[in-house]
Amino acid sequence: FLDLSRNKIEVLPSSISLLSHLHSLNLSNNYINQLPKTIGNLSKLSNLLASNNKIRSLPSSLFNCTKIEVLDLSYNEIQTVPSELPLKLYNLRVCMLKGNPII
Repeated sequence: FLDLSRNKIEVLPSSISLLSHLHSLNLSNNYINQLPKTIGNLSKLSNLLASNNKIRSLPSSLFNCTKIEVLDLSYNEIQTVPSELPLKLYNLRVCMLKGNPII
């Protein structure tokens, strides 16, 4: 578990992908506007908590994280949700998207 919440982070480094055994990542309450493409290399990730940021869209590489069970992207700036989200993240049990300007 890596908790980086409430750290005023603006950019998540692509080197986050080096944490290949990471199961849970909390990025909540920062200023992140995009997740790095390398996030898809976190193949063991089961919980991604990234609420209360400035994320506008999801990188397609996120769908490589097929073990994700909990995805919290509430209160960001996401306008569209990729249609493949439930198909590719087939272990997804909880998906929170409230507070986004989804069209």
